[in-house]
Amino acid sequence: MTPSDRPARQRAELNPDETRKLDDLVRSARTQLPREQWSHGNAQTVLEAALRHVYERSSVVREGSVLGAALELHPDFYRWRELRHALETHPESIRKDGEMTLRMIRREETATVQRVLTGRNQRFPMGDANHLPSTLTAGQRNAAHAILGSRDFMSVLIGDAGTGKTTVLTAIEGAHLAAGGRRFVSLAPTTRARDAMVESGFDGADTVQRFLVSAAMQAEAAGRVVLVDEAGLLSTQQLDQLTKVAHEVAHVDPIANKVIFTDGRELPWQHYVEARWEYGEPDLVKIEIGGWVVGIRGHNLGPLFLAMEDHTLTRVRAQPALDGDREREVDTFVIELRFTKPPAGGLGGKRGGQSEFDLGG
Repeated sequence: MTPSDRPARQRAELNPDETRKLDDLVRSARTQLPREQWSHGNAQTVLEAALRHVYERSSVVREGSVLGAALELHPDFYRWRELRHALETHPESIRKDGEMTLRMIRREETATVQRVLTGRNQRFPMGDANHLPSTLTAGQRNAAHAILGSRDFMSVLIGDAGTGKTTVLTAIEGAHLAAGGRRFVSLAPTTRARDAMVESGFDGADTVQRFLVSAAMQAEAAGRVVLVDEAGLLSTQQLDQLTKVAHEVAHVDPIANKVIFTDGRELPWQHYVEARWEYGEPDLVKIEIGGWVVGIRGHNLGPLFLAMEDHTLTRVRAQPALDGDREREVDTFVIELRFTKPPAGGLGGKRGGQSEFDLGG
């Protein structure tokens, strides 16, 4: 897609209300008195605007695309030699064979890749392939089986148009629900892609950008699978932010693949290590699960601890956004979950009551 095609493409993705607001904004801008153009002689200002424009959806572009964007955004600019010099000497640019990227994008990509690598084999499967519908083709079933059984932080489904990606994703969500999970958090990079997801049955789908700026949506995503359609259209910044949110939203859920607290009949914790409350904020409960010690910090955790003793607690979810919410003074809520390996040789001794274990901070 060329720079000249981008405005029409972006306009086509707006809904009628968004289109009306954009037209109103343009009409208002045209009625204002002309202002001095910053672009006259200011090559750095023109360059920064062009860089923001071309890297909104791309990681690597031709140098000519940057210059073309500068012309499109500032048609009155004329100091092209200064602009090219500013491009060649830009401290953030990485250039080779006529193509370029930015060091900031490199950092974002590196952070994303690191989260993916450290998240390999760190989750639990999403569901049982036996719950997949019999109507899937052999290829669709193989793809769904692989994603359902994946223990990785991120899975990617790639397929040409018409191969049934939506069918596979719907089947995966159905198997996830059958295993006790919750509806996917369905996201898309554009409003058009979001509307297509809604039409395909992913109710409540929204845009990635709205998710990234909404603390409430992020809190609601705790313990759920995040599905991003048309992920190839994400910018590196969006992908970096999205994986960061998904990586840092602390939660424990029976299906959503951090730590399992099962169905209440055979709970996996061996014993609690420490529990305290009413001594001051925040309350703290520590339990041992397999080879991990889990620290649970929150408000008014007495009922949570009693539920653990009664073996009726099946799910714990951390909601950091509630920290400091005095309107919920009488409620029980968790604001942080921390997972720590015990020291060599185990905890030792009697593990009950007020016995202390250092979580390292």
